[in-house]
Amino acid sequence: MNSSPVTAISSEQMRAIDTADLAGLSTSAVHALSSSQLGAMTTGQLAALGSDQLQALGSTQLRGLSSAQLVALSTDDLNALTTGQIAALSTAQAANLNSADLAARTANQLRAFSTQDIVAFGTAALGARSSAQVTLPASGYIRQAELIGVRPVTEEQAAGNRGLNRRVVRPRPGKPGMIPMSSATLWRAVKAGKFPAPIKLSERVTAWELAAVVAWLRARSA
Repeated sequence: MNSSPVTAISSEQMRAIDTADLAGLSTSAVHALSSSQLGAMTTGQLAALGSDQLQALGSTQLRGLSSAQLVALSTDDLNALTTGQIAALSTAQAANLNSADLAARTANQLRAFSTQDIVAFGTAALGARSSAQVTLPASGYIRQAELIGVRPVTEEQAAGNRGLNRRVVRPRPGKPGMIPMSSATLWRAVKAGKFPAPIKLSERVTAWELAAVVAWLRARSA
């Protein structure tokens, strides 16, 4: 089955395809599947895909998988995902990985998780790490942009900024942060002692200890 017939299949028809037929799809055909088609697949159908087929899935396709579909993948299936694919998983998807799932991840895969993902794992899942997985960045430093995220800037806003000699003069996509705070709220919390104070690493670099931020988050979710 090549990619052209596959893309014409509706979500309802997708559920009726035999697992043996799905296992016979080429990697290009798997890559051509839409997010809605993948989302319509049963956990049994998804489990029928081989490692090479799973590696053919793009970022948008992976983000379209439900938590149930992701959890249904075997350890071997998860280990087949590239670091790029791991990094493409949303924080909500990463949060559904249990202790066994996390313990089975390779060091390279763990390094691909974002700091938001790490916080979402939960204490039990993080406790499942083996000595071979100590490269997980559970410590280190995090900058303000990673901490509270970055607001998107449109082309129109960037053009206006250029006219006013403001800092951001190019359009950019937004990036979610670990904490839903504005810059002003963050610094007020720091000044009031309600949030960990950052450390000045150099004349121009100020960052927060990741361990302190994670502890702060854990204290509020307990």
